[in-house]
Amino acid sequence: MGYAPGIAEPSPPAAEPPASRSAEPVGERPDERPGAVCVLTVADVMAMTEPVEALSPGDRLAAAEAAMAAYGFAGLGLRRDSGWAGVALITPEAGLPRRHPLALGGIAPETAGLILLYVDPAHRHSGLGKRLVTGLTRRLRNQVGGLEAQAAPLPGTSTPLTPSADSLLKMGFQARRLPLNRYRLDFAGLATWLQDRLRRSYQTAVIFTGQTAPAGRVGR
Repeated sequence: MGYAPGIAEPSPPAAEPPASRSAEPVGERPDERPGAVCVLTVADVMAMTEPVEALSPGDRLAAAEAAMAAYGFAGLGLRRDSGWAGVALITPEAGLPRRHPLALGGIAPETAGLILLYVDPAHRHSGLGKRLVTGLTRRLRNQVGGLEAQAAPLPGTSTPLTPSADSLLKMGFQARRLPLNRYRLDFAGLATWLQDRLRRSYQTAVIFTGQTAPAGRVGR
């Protein structure tokens, strides 16, 4: 179609800006929301220093790659400022470092190994370790039957590779008969464990308050 002299031809419509990439879920990458629990990849694990120094670079790489292949992630972490406040690393039986305490006796094929649980001293007794284990449970419960961890042999000797038995028990792990100091968090029994904890808490509250029935219902 032609246009009369002196009349400007309309400009073509401006191209629409490319649609922005949808944001990843909060906490999925460690640099998006400092302070949010995030999923760890092989690159994240290999870039760490202090939290994972108990594992050699070769062991870290093999364990992280095995975890990525089996579960789609290598662990969970919580960033604070320029470092890591907490880190939990997992791997299947095939990825267990040979020198890791879990390698003695191995782990059940249907479980994941908790090969490292680190909480920065500034964040101890804050519930961060339990928060990381709860996150692992939520992500793994449809893939494996539970988590296995090796506890420290004696009180006061815990390390990132061997958490204290007391802390594992508080997170819902239960002691196995063998190997020694081996603990397992059975996902199938997790609901029962939570119910038991709630019942004990209620019983403690009843003993403390002396109230055995709701007000207005005594004697009914």
